[in-house]
Amino acid sequence: AAGEAPATNPELDKYRRLLNLARKKIEENKEELDTLRALAERNRSEALAQALDARRVVRRVDAAGYVWLLLETADDWAWRRFPSEEDARDFCARDGAEPLSLPAASLTPDEARELTEAARARCERITEEFRRYKVRVEIARRQKESEAQAALRA
Repeated sequence: AAGEAPATNPELDKYRRLLNLARKKIEENKEELDTLRALAERNRSEALAQALDARRVVRRVDAAGYVWLLLETADDWAWRRFPSEEDARDFCARDGAEPLSLPAASLTPDEARELTEAARARCERITEEFRRYKVRVEIARRQKESEAQAALRA
């Protein structure tokens, strides 16, 4: 029995060390969690203050799975990111303040380029149609003039 006691003692010490490490890790995690909770609460408070301070939503951009709003505040401009359109709408609803109007999403660079190209092509087509119209009108005018002169000679 005396021979077994020293064998279990190092094993017991090993478990005690593991238990102490686990307790220490749990305490560190609790402290980190408390810090993160405090940070989240501060961010919520800042977001609420920013929401109440926002005068209007200047621009909305839907990109990378987020809804980005450019807010005009009393003395600055600030971008705010939301995971969904519903969250952006909730932000704009603003309890305790006048609701903000949520604009339609701005065009992506590709959409803007396509729209510009389509407008340019349409403009060129209309310009060409107008040029043809002017030529037809000028031909008709000259024809009427020559008919009028021919009638005067006769």
